[in-house]
Amino acid sequence: MRARNIKPGFYKNEDLAECSFEARLLFPGLWLMADREGRLEDRPKRIKGEIFPYDSVDVDTCLNELVKWGFIERYQVDDIRVISIKHFLGHQNPHVKERDSELPDQGGIYTVYERDTNGFAKRIKCYKKIDGNQADTKEQLKNCSGTIPEQCKNPLNPES
Repeated sequence: MRARNIKPGFYKNEDLAECSFEARLLFPGLWLMADREGRLEDRPKRIKGEIFPYDSVDVDTCLNELVKWGFIERYQVDDIRVISIKHFLGHQNPHVKERDSELPDQGGIYTVYERDTNGFAKRIKCYKKIDGNQADTKEQLKNCSGTIPEQCKNPLNPES
């Protein structure tokens, strides 16, 4: 679990109000489990154990509610099931020394920050796995995914 921020407007979000109480409580819990890109493994049983260890909550149903109302996306790349929290980097400022995501985006692209000697992120690199190996040149990325995703061209400045 990681430290994250919650803004006062969270409680007044009219779309979130359409979700069940459990789904509304699950949503910020997902932020705590998510990596610096707002991604986490789509493992409802594990999520329940982390967020609702003492309650009977159907986490899979709650996740589907959050998908329906546009708060998260669920997808699979290769054999990895992933949850991505929409607009995560617009609301959260991950710690500069937080580990890079080990999960791909929907296009199969992995995001890696290069760090200076103090551990601060200074530049970003994106790659896609081809046959289980890392392809990290622009030409390799072009051949396997069409274009380099916009988030790789203009990353969040972790020092902000």
